[in-house]
Amino acid sequence: MDYLRYVSEQNQLHPERSPEEYKESFVKIASAKAGVCLYGSPKVIEAFSEFEKLGASLVSSSSSEAFKNMVYQMRLDSGGDSGVSKKDLGVLLGIR
Repeated sequence: MDYLRYVSEQNQLHPERSPEEYKESFVKIASAKAGVCLYGSPKVIEAFSEFEKLGASLVSSSSSEAFKNMVYQMRLDSGGDSGVSKKDLGVLLGIR
């Protein structure tokens, strides 16, 4: 959850924000990644790794799919219902 929150927060930073604010957002993301590595299930770690291998950005369809899969696996890991589609998650996350 922290990872998703901090990535969303970072995406909301505007160019006029200070370099210190950007640095702080990267520190938060790194900390959240460590938490995922410690507490995530093997499927979450695998999905997260795939997203990172693809550049950890949403600029391509393959990295967008990897991100949706990562969120889906995190959802399952936290006890969420498996009936939710990755497509619907993508729509809600602003990823097509």
